[in-house]
Amino acid sequence: MAEDTRTSHRIGELLTTRRHTADFTASRCTYLSARLRPLALVLGLLLPLWIPVDYLLLPAASFIPMAVLRIAAGAFALALYFLAPHQGRRLSTLCRLGMLLLIPVALYTGARLMLGVSGDNLLYGYGFFPVLVAAMLAVFPLTLLEGLAFGLPLLLGYAALELFLGAAPEAIWLGMLWQLGLVMLIALWAQLSQLRMLLDLYHRATRDALTGVLTRSSLAERLAAEHSRWARYGRPMSVMLVELAGLKRVGSEHGHAVSNRLLNQLAKVVSGALRPTDLVGRWDTDTLLVVLPETAADEAGYVAARVREVAELASVTAPGGAKVHGEPRVAVGAPQAHESVDALLERIDRTLLARRPSALAS
Repeated sequence: MAEDTRTSHRIGELLTTRRHTADFTASRCTYLSARLRPLALVLGLLLPLWIPVDYLLLPAASFIPMAVLRIAAGAFALALYFLAPHQGRRLSTLCRLGMLLLIPVALYTGARLMLGVSGDNLLYGYGFFPVLVAAMLAVFPLTLLEGLAFGLPLLLGYAALELFLGAAPEAIWLGMLWQLGLVMLIALWAQLSQLRMLLDLYHRATRDALTGVLTRSSLAERLAAEHSRWARYGRPMSVMLVELAGLKRVGSEHGHAVSNRLLNQLAKVVSGALRPTDLVGRWDTDTLLVVLPETAADEAGYVAARVREVAELASVTAPGGAKVHGEPRVAVGAPQAHESVDALLERIDRTLLARRPSALAS
């Protein structure tokens, strides 16, 4: 049953972004931008270089508008290269990708409209653009739905353009449509393979082996990023510590396997009580840390109450059949004026320490 659930989760990660964590989405957007910008630079530099060839091949009436279109497309591609990306924003990154793909689409459409159905010169420098767009998609690690959202309009648009121009269904453009479909299938396979590789590498690099939540180093990076947004833009944020007091005692009485399972159970119930945008990681041996983006202190208090409620229900069964519970302690806080990350964590930790029984504090 657990294996089926894991397989279903792995498949779901490839279909849509619903099961992607906020930090993976931010990392993937950075990766997409790193691949998008060089492609934009290459298009921006190479597209105008074909203008002399157009001068030799195209009639004057077609050459001038096509030259203008190539220069405009090259300038637009360079603008995409120099445009400062919004780090971690999925919609913004996908929009930039869509605009990049529109450049060869616009050039092909312009050439097709200006040169007409019987324009043999279309083969020189323009006929391969639909295939180029499909091949470009193979460079990016996209989900299945994202890949289809880019690929299907390309196939349907190509067929619609040919029909609009009055081209009868003949071997030439039907063959191109078939070729586009095959390249799109290969591109989809390449996209999903890259996405699976990124997800696997991400989980290995950022996930705690015992609990499955973020490692301390990964969470510290996200915490620093959220704190920077708070300090620079005034965006609200809060931080919560969840400590499983008495974990050492559980290990001494029932064995480390039981204490490990109890900590794992705590991580599961706490993660389940959080929102998709919240980040949780293992901060210490018996402590989880939760970053709550866009969350003011009052709202964070409600989240902490919900986490405390589910944390108190976390339990596992010992080999002898006894139910083993921990003693969860929860403390939450929002940064105050000019407060550093270390100062914030120190203040929340003092609150947590004050809530421990004296026997545990010693």
